[in-house]
Amino acid sequence: MRFILLIPILQFIGLACIPEGKTGDAAQASVVFDSTTIREGGPIDTAQTPFEGELIQTVTWVDQSGKNTLVLSGRPAYALNEDLRRAEFHAYAFATPDKLPHPQWLLEEVVDSCYCDCAVELAEGSIPIRDVDQDGVAEVFLMYFLNDLC
Repeated sequence: MRFILLIPILQFIGLACIPEGKTGDAAQASVVFDSTTIREGGPIDTAQTPFEGELIQTVTWVDQSGKNTLVLSGRPAYALNEDLRRAEFHAYAFATPDKLPHPQWLLEEVVDSCYCDCAVELAEGSIPIRDVDQDGVAEVFLMYFLNDLC
């Protein structure tokens, strides 16, 4: 059985503002594969793994269930109207037990801010992909910030 631990840090204070149209320093997070049952996979076909927003990073790995793909995307802060700005973060997991990827789960985060910059971004460091329960199927851990910077 696959389970996911997601650790959001809400309203994190003290991060630099990210202007509209910029993605900040969240370009690529390092990925850690730390199990003998998991190995890094190859390249992905983004046409077969659809996502919303701008592509941030893709990660593939192979475990007992086959080839797996994690797609991280987002949308930097943009104006919804005169009074409201929004930033988005998306994480998609696909499994490929046969030739075509099948969606496994989806994470969508949105931050709205009335007057301030807002951002959703990956934390610096790594994205651990581990077989925590030793069943041959990897678990993915993501840490990200939801920022409403005022």
